[in-house]
Amino acid sequence: MESLHPLFVHFPIALLTAAFLIESVALLLKRPAWHRVALWNLGLGALGAALAVITGREAMAVAKHSLEIHRIMALHERLGYGVLALSGAVCGWRLFSQDRMGLVSRRIAWGLLGLACGMLALGAHLGGRLVYEFGVGGVYGRSAGGIEVVDQGHKPALKEEESMKKWLFALLVLGVGMWAGQAVAEGGHGEQGAHGAHEHAEAGAKAQKVTGEVVDLACYLSEGAMGPGHRECAQKCINSGLPVGIKSGDQLYLVVGGEHDPANKTLAPLAAKNVTAEGTVTERDGIHLLAVKKVTVNE
Repeated sequence: MESLHPLFVHFPIALLTAAFLIESVALLLKRPAWHRVALWNLGLGALGAALAVITGREAMAVAKHSLEIHRIMALHERLGYGVLALSGAVCGWRLFSQDRMGLVSRRIAWGLLGLACGMLALGAHLGGRLVYEFGVGGVYGRSAGGIEVVDQGHKPALKEEESMKKWLFALLVLGVGMWAGQAVAEGGHGEQGAHGAHEHAEAGAKAQKVTGEVVDLACYLSEGAMGPGHRECAQKCINSGLPVGIKSGDQLYLVVGGEHDPANKTLAPLAAKNVTAEGTVTERDGIHLLAVKKVTVNE
């Protein structure tokens, strides 16, 4: 197993770094599809980190090392566990949240992923020292003080190792605390929003049916684009997260889900088609909002 560790370490280095860079671009340019690409890289990178940790433990158990080498190995090992814990936690959080993640949550996840990449870089640096400076896994590059540990089961408690444990524990607590705080904040906001929406519906919303064509508002408002000739473009725009509406006669409606959630996935396949949408309509400052609960395609 010792020879497999150098093989597997390249996967988390490449994939987690790619995930961080892609997520950075997605946040900067506001590209929803790129978040999913970053998540795939993150998931595969976390899996690679797990394989690197497993093969690394096996390699460490059989590698001949001195006290100086052991000190570096201990830090290298702790960093590997830290990368695995952070990348696995962020990946699990992203998978659980799916598209419900708010901007603040995405930024926190991005920060934790960046921290994991920093630990990954330091761990890779220490791994390179073990191989090229000390010759671990082959012939020693140089003598490490001439003192070798004969008892492989004995691992002296070094100050650097204990310090690393404390830092990793602190980072783990910080990450969990940030995640829990954001979850509570978003939960409270969701409850307040739902309560406010309910009161608003009782006060001013009217249940009605709206018949018209499904349009992507970006193209319609900027170019007046609609109809069968614009269907393919409208589907792409709606799927990408741009606002969707229904053009009914001279009236244009901004359409959301019945619980004020996005209706894009439901309406994207119906772009440029004539439909009858049932829901509640509210109006403010000349803008009509349709919270749709049922959509029927008119032949």
